[in-house]
Amino acid sequence: MRKLLMEYKGHYRRLEQYKNRALEHEQKIVSGMLSDLRYSIDWMSCGREPGARRGIERRAVYQRELLMEPAMLQVVSDHGRLNERENSLEEEEWEALESKINEIMSKLTEREKDIYLMSRVNLLSYQQIANLLSVSKSTIQKTLERAEMKIKNQKERV
Repeated sequence: MRKLLMEYKGHYRRLEQYKNRALEHEQKIVSGMLSDLRYSIDWMSCGREPGARRGIERRAVYQRELLMEPAMLQVVSDHGRLNERENSLEEEEWEALESKINEIMSKLTEREKDIYLMSRVNLLSYQQIANLLSVSKSTIQKTLERAEMKIKNQKERV
C-alpha cells in the first residue's frame, strides 16, 4: 500500500508541474485530476473517507451494518462437516431443506443470526466476531450458545 501511495504522490507532483505550463482549456481537466488524486491520497493515508467527522468505527454497535452475502446455511453435522449422503441431495430435497433451515433460523434474533452465520458459515473466530461487533468474546460465546439452544429446540419441533 505504501508503494501505491508513493506512486500516487509522485503522479500528483508531476501533474502539478504540468498544470503550470498547460493551456487554459487543459487546466480545468488537470485541476479535476489533481482533485481526484488528492482525494485518493488522503483516503489511503488515513484509511477512511477524507473529511468524514465520524468514521464507521465510532458508531454505536447497533448502527453498524454488517455487509455479508446471505449465504445459504450448509447442512452441517455437529462439527460443521457435510455428510456424503447430504452432498447427493436432489433439487427438491434442497428446497425442502432450505425451507426447514429458514424456519429454524426465523426463531433467532437478527444479532444471533449474524453471529451464528459469521461463526458457522464464514468460519470466523469468536475474537474476530467480537472485534467486528465491538463486544467481548464472552458475549459472542453466550450469544452463540443461546442461538444453538434455540436451533436445537426448533429442530426437535420440526
